[in-house]
Amino acid sequence: MLKRPAFNQSHQVSVFALSRRRRQRTRGAGLRRDALEKIFGLFAVVAIVVVANPAYSQKKITGWSISCGVDKGAMKKTGNSYLFRPSSNKCDGDTPWGWKQRTEISSKQYKPTLRGTYLFETTLALKSSSTQRFDVFQMHDGRQACAPPLKVEWSANNRLSLVGGYKVQGKGEDYCLENNITTKNVQNAPLRRDGREYLFQVLITFDGSGAFIVSVSIDGNKAVEGRYGPNLRLKNARSVTGIKMNAPVFEMPKKYYFKHGVYSQKAFNFELRSDDLSMQRVKR
Repeated sequence: MLKRPAFNQSHQVSVFALSRRRRQRTRGAGLRRDALEKIFGLFAVVAIVVVANPAYSQKKITGWSISCGVDKGAMKKTGNSYLFRPSSNKCDGDTPWGWKQRTEISSKQYKPTLRGTYLFETTLALKSSSTQRFDVFQMHDGRQACAPPLKVEWSANNRLSLVGGYKVQGKGEDYCLENNITTKNVQNAPLRRDGREYLFQVLITFDGSGAFIVSVSIDGNKAVEGRYGPNLRLKNARSVTGIKMNAPVFEMPKKYYFKHGVYSQKAFNFELRSDDLSMQRVKR
C-alpha cells in the first residue's frame, strides 16, 4: 500500500478571483436623502439575492453507494475500499452514445451553490490487458441529457484528460457540446495497467455559481488541470451530432454528485482496486 504524502498546498490550482465591493466614504455634512434611498434599495436587492441563492460548503462528501446497479460479482466493498470488475451498463436508457460498461459508485447529492475546495483521493491499481479508454471519475449536475460537466478520462495511451459536457437550455441529446476542458497537461509518464498502485487525487474548487476549476495529481505530482463554466459564450457552435448553433445558452447546474469507478463505451476485462477512498473540503 502506498503511503500517502501530506497534501501539498502548492499542487492546488488558483482559486477563483471573487469580486470585491469597494466601500465609498462620504465627506462633508452627510449624504442626501435621495442617495441614502438608493443605497438602502441596493442593499435590499443584494439581501434578496443572497437569501434566495446562498452559497454553502460541506465538510465531507459522503454517501457513496453503487450507481444504478451492477452485475453480480462486479463490485466488492470493504470499509472505504472497493474492487471494480466488468458489468453491463444499468444506468442509461436509449441514448445515442451506447456506452456498454459501467461499474461505479456515486455520492450523495449536494446543492448547486456548493462553494469551496474539495479533495477526492484514493489509491488506485488497475489490471487489464486492454487499452480501452474509460472514465475513472465524474461530477454530475442534474442534467437529463449530455455528458456531465466533468469527466476524468484514463485514455488508451494511459494518460489523463479532462472532458466537460455542455447542455443547451431547452434542448435534448442532439444539441450537446463536449469539450476538452484541459488548460494544462504536465503528466510526466503514462500510467500502467499491470496492478501498480497510484495515489489518485482530484482537487475541485467551486465558485458557488456553477463554475469550477479542477486539478488531478498522481502520486502527489500534478498531471492535468482544467476549467469549466456554464456561462461560456460562443458565437457559433456545433453539437456532437453536427447541428450548428448560434450563440447557444447553456443550462445551469441543478445539483452536484460525484462518481468513481469504470465507465466505458466498449466492454473490456479489467480489475480496478480503489483503497481508502475519501472526499472532503480542504483549505485553500
